Amino acid sequence: MTHAHTDTHGHDGHDREGPRPYFPQAEWEQFQKDDIKAGGAIIIEMASIFSIGLVLYTAVAIIVAGS
Repeated sequence: MTHAHTDTHGHDGHDREGPRPYFPQAEWEQFQKDDIKAGGAIIIEMASIFSIGLVLYTAVAIIVAGS
């Protein structure tokens, strides 16, 4: 038999994550700009890794096909 626990175990229904940090609007905008830059860097890094892998795979395929 199952039953639901409706009590909040001492939290009295308050927000369990606590107070949110306050950042001025200019700082939020800087966070967003930094996120966009970081996302671009990640995409470039992933594309570079993929390209290197593709070149290595092609080299191995050519070597094996020539044997």
